[in-house]
Amino acid sequence: MGKAMACGLATCGANIVIADINVSASEQTAAEIRKLGRKCLVVETDVSRSKDVDQLTQKALAEFGKIDVLINSAGISKMEGPAADVSEKDWDETLAINLKGTFLCCQRVGRVMIRQGRGKIINITSVDVDAALPQLASYCASKGGVTSLTRALALEWASYNITVNAIAPSEFDTPMLAKFAKSQEWQSTAPKRTPITRARGFIGQPSEIVGAAIFLASDASTMVTGHVLSVDGGLLAT
Repeated sequence: MGKAMACGLATCGANIVIADINVSASEQTAAEIRKLGRKCLVVETDVSRSKDVDQLTQKALAEFGKIDVLINSAGISKMEGPAADVSEKDWDETLAINLKGTFLCCQRVGRVMIRQGRGKIINITSVDVDAALPQLASYCASKGGVTSLTRALALEWASYNITVNAIAPSEFDTPMLAKFAKSQEWQSTAPKRTPITRARGFIGQPSEIVGAAIFLASDASTMVTGHVLSVDGGLLAT
């Protein structure tokens, strides 16, 4: 989904900075963005490390002189199993990337946007905050934290003309989901939660998240802040 949003914003005229631990995959995406006629910088980044996020922010400013939009899409979800058996290591890693990483990027880039007097921040949370699945305790907790963080920062930074919103996807066809999709339990339950998935026979595609990102990144959403935009095929309506 991060790749899809980066390419989608590039088609709308944005220059892009890709922050990822997977540099080779990021360079492939960067090549696609450059073919669209936009500039693209790749910075190897572990979002759970403050030094990496500091370096990311500095390199983005050195390359482009400003940061208009931040999308926090880095995230993990492990095959957790029962909450009673979740290891402290897995809990810490999930919270470090999903929640701490989102905060560090918001904080560092937020400082830049405060100086600029404007900015757009988009966090990726999950419908699992409101429609939780069992055996995903640390993931649901981390995304619940992202949702609360989004609202808190929206209130705090509104006076600086910074909007902070979140997108909450349901099941989307991504590498992270692939490891769950192989299990019979997931196949028999998760896709059936979503009306559009039931109707058409396949889950959300990364390209279907792009419109929400463009809306929240653009001047079309100047009065929208502290909002969670669910891109869930009707899941929460059930």
